[in-house]
Amino acid sequence: MCRAVSLGVVLTLVVPFPGCSGDDGPDPCGADPCHGHGTCVVLGDGHASCECDAGYAGEFCDSCAEDHVEFPADSGTCLDDPCRPDPCSGHGACSLDAGGAARCTCDAEYAGAACDSCADGHVEFPADSGTCVADPCRDVVCDHAECTEAYTILTADTGECVPDGVDSFHCVREDTVCPGGCHAGRCADAAYAAPGDLVINEIMLQPGEPPATQGQWFEVLNLSGGGLNLLGVTIHTTSQTLTFDEPAVVAADTAVVIGAADFSSAASPPAALPWNDLSVDPVSDQIEISSREGVLLDAVAWDASWSHLAGRSLTLSPALLAYTPASDNDDRARWCFAQAQHGDDWASPGAGNDACLPDWCEIDRPLATTVVVGSLTPDIYARVREAFLTDAGDFTPFLNAQIGFGAAGTSPDAGWTWSAADYNRDVAGAVEEEFAGKFFAPDTAGTYAFAYRTTLDNGASWLYCLAPDGTPGTLTVAEAGPYATLVISEYVEGSGHNQAVEIYNGTGMAVDLSDYSISIVRDGTSSGMTQRFGSVVIGDGQTYVICDNEAASSLKDLCDDDTAYLWYDGNDAVVLEATIGGFGYVIDAIGQAEFDPGASGWGSGDVTTTDHTLRRKCTVLEGDDDRSDAFDPVPEWDGYAIDTFDGLGSHCE
Repeated sequence: MCRAVSLGVVLTLVVPFPGCSGDDGPDPCGADPCHGHGTCVVLGDGHASCECDAGYAGEFCDSCAEDHVEFPADSGTCLDDPCRPDPCSGHGACSLDAGGAARCTCDAEYAGAACDSCADGHVEFPADSGTCVADPCRDVVCDHAECTEAYTILTADTGECVPDGVDSFHCVREDTVCPGGCHAGRCADAAYAAPGDLVINEIMLQPGEPPATQGQWFEVLNLSGGGLNLLGVTIHTTSQTLTFDEPAVVAADTAVVIGAADFSSAASPPAALPWNDLSVDPVSDQIEISSREGVLLDAVAWDASWSHLAGRSLTLSPALLAYTPASDNDDRARWCFAQAQHGDDWASPGAGNDACLPDWCEIDRPLATTVVVGSLTPDIYARVREAFLTDAGDFTPFLNAQIGFGAAGTSPDAGWTWSAADYNRDVAGAVEEEFAGKFFAPDTAGTYAFAYRTTLDNGASWLYCLAPDGTPGTLTVAEAGPYATLVISEYVEGSGHNQAVEIYNGTGMAVDLSDYSISIVRDGTSSGMTQRFGSVVIGDGQTYVICDNEAASSLKDLCDDDTAYLWYDGNDAVVLEATIGGFGYVIDAIGQAEFDPGASGWGSGDVTTTDHTLRRKCTVLEGDDDRSDAFDPVPEWDGYAIDTFDGLGSHCE
């Protein structure tokens, strides 16, 4: 039988069942039309209706309600949907994994389990918006740097890129103060030059090609020990000025060439800074370098007295680099010709200067000599050759020589005793210069070595000169006679022009007087008239007498020579001197230079220098080699009456 059922439910389903005719028949809910996911009720018309369990829906509860999902698939079982609410942050597709948990497949721009972060190559923009866009900084390298504020500031990227929007960005930058200036997009590893840091090291005044008014250059050497920035440095010649208004860094111990020359074709081009219109006067001009603060760093001025040569640069002696080259390069004697060939010229741009040494030198004669202790050697000669110098003229001021001696068996060096030598002016017109020199022998008898040395840089460096066999010369020093040196043995200060001086040689060997002279130092002054003896040789034990040329004949007849320069009074000092290598040495003296004793002269009683003849006591074996010390003739001299001449010509016989 069929019954009508009224259900006060939200969902009422009326299902007609076949055979329901109002009589009792089969139960419409008997076969569970709700699939086990709801309650079946029979409606009044005899139809079955399903009231679905939570999570299920559909006429027969055979589908999942909203926010529910069938799991496992095709199982008919509905669970709360893990994808509701959206666990993928709205930036992906949600699905279930094998365990029924939510799984997000993120959109291309997003990443993370909940698609809540940006995928690689993407960035959140605007900030904190949760929206990811393609990263505009991807593949961007923030490494730009530039010098600003007149090359004093380095403005550089920090490496950080910041997005500004879709397809737009900016690099973070910061400023750095550069103590040594900014150069080539970085703070220069350098400082600004101070006095002594830069030295003018080489000058090409007369290049062979092109003409001298073009292609000139000079070299500046960095001696600071670190890099130097030439920014702001100013260079002046007599008529031109160059200022470096951009950075130019010179590395430590490096030379930079400045000028109009083109070295691009050189095998090893030097560091160079252009001054394309540089034009200096090869005869007389200057180069002056000042710092960015206007402080003078170095200067070289030359004139016609300097040694100029076309196609050959002037190089500062490298030996000076250990001293004060910024001062020494003012001296023409410190420069020499370049020794190395560079292209068509002789020069060393960008490279170290060659030593300022002559090409060759050698002892010529004698190779051995014998003297007594303390005496002067005879002249010893050496020959020197320097291309373009000794063969271009005679007696150049740029070449000097010294003669010296040392212990036998040693090689010549700075530890030897050296004396200046002079040109032998009797030799001219040869490709080699000849020097003549002599020196005082040591005070100890024995065998010694002697040699020459020559210089092109006024003694900063030396070339040592030996005998042709490559060994020093031999000096034999014998024991002296009773006298160590020549002495003044008699002094005549008589009436009128009766003045005479006797020189005695008791040294044990003959002495050449060509390097000796008599000086009259008048009235307490420091200088006076000088008479050289010339080529006169005094034998051992002999005397040499020189007198005033207006002396009485009774005196002149006893003299070996006379001169107008021997007139003196009793208050004038009489000095016997030797000149060796341009230096004067006092051998003996009567009186005191730079002191005037008055008309009565020095001494007392019958032993005075006024109106007396004085004879050296035989016990006095050496002279007074200090012309400025106090003088009293009484201890060493015997006095005789005015115009006494009978002792002249011999001494202590």
